[in-house]
Amino acid sequence: MLGAVTGGGCFAGIVSAEPAGTGRYRGTLDLTRVPGVDHNGLVDEKRLAALTVQQRAAVAFEASVDDKQRLLGIRFTLPAAGGEPEQPSEISYSQHGFTPDLGAPFEGRIDPAPAAVYEVLNS
Repeated sequence: MLGAVTGGGCFAGIVSAEPAGTGRYRGTLDLTRVPGVDHNGLVDEKRLAALTVQQRAAVAFEASVDDKQRLLGIRFTLPAAGGEPEQPSEISYSQHGFTPDLGAPFEGRIDPAPAAVYEVLNS
């Protein structure tokens, strides 16, 4: 079942998930139940604020898992709001079992992500 492979974080908001073929699931994500979703860098804060509570509570998603039920990816689309069109998002997972040592990129080459993003990635 998808809930067993997703853990916490962004996936704490999964309300429902049904099989949609081999290794695929479809369901509903309630972003109001995701801790820190408004500042973790995974969803644009301004875009999230433009959504109604009802829209945030009923975001459709699709996910895929491998033959060992390990999460490979999740896709969701924030609905149109505040004059902006729908905003698709996709998160991919790979190298299960590999523990990266994430830190800030080389100085001057790329701006570092907010600390909350590193916390999500390292959890």
